[in-house]
Amino acid sequence: ANRAHRYTENESYEGFNGIPTLFNHALAKLNFKVALNDTEGLADVVWTAEVTKITVEGVYDTGNLELTTTVPGGTNEAQSTWTLPSPAIWTKVGDTKADARNWVETVSLTETDNGVNAKTFDAGETYYVLPQTIVNDGQKGTITYSLTQSVGGVSTTTNHTKPFNFYGKGLDHWEMNKNITYTLTIVPQTNKILSAPAVTDWVTVTGGAQIN
Repeated sequence: ANRAHRYTENESYEGFNGIPTLFNHALAKLNFKVALNDTEGLADVVWTAEVTKITVEGVYDTGNLELTTTVPGGTNEAQSTWTLPSPAIWTKVGDTKADARNWVETVSLTETDNGVNAKTFDAGETYYVLPQTIVNDGQKGTITYSLTQSVGGVSTTTNHTKPFNFYGKGLDHWEMNKNITYTLTIVPQTNKILSAPAVTDWVTVTGGAQIN
């Protein structure tokens, strides 16, 4: 909590009566959304998907944190905030990692569930993580889903379990007091065989005849 200085009696604070005590989150929180994005947009092909599981592993779980604060000047009552490191992460100690964490739910997706319409996946699963740097080939995940392709009233469903990395996905760190949401987007491919027509160029040759 922030430090309270020079208080001599209780006050009204955030709906309570007492010495102001503002707590700060020392950890980060991880969440997921899922989406389906048909980039091909073929009129005769309709895609749907069901996401059933997301697994996260390779998350460091041991570190230390040193905070400093400065006593406010003057004689009035005041609070002082902690000075966080920059970036606001803990110093990793060793390479111990937490057990894999699973989000399990069935979320159905259609082609309209993309972009701002991505769906929250297992909102009830709260995962607090040690604030840390995202490293290459370090923190990883796996998504499990089924994908259904419908063409002319005929549907085909395939099951998939695909890995993904957190490195290079928009964040360099999981920082303190950050509620972090990753959107995992499934991009289906029809693998439709198309023709790419072309014609060879004319080859120019010359000839001649002598007319007497």
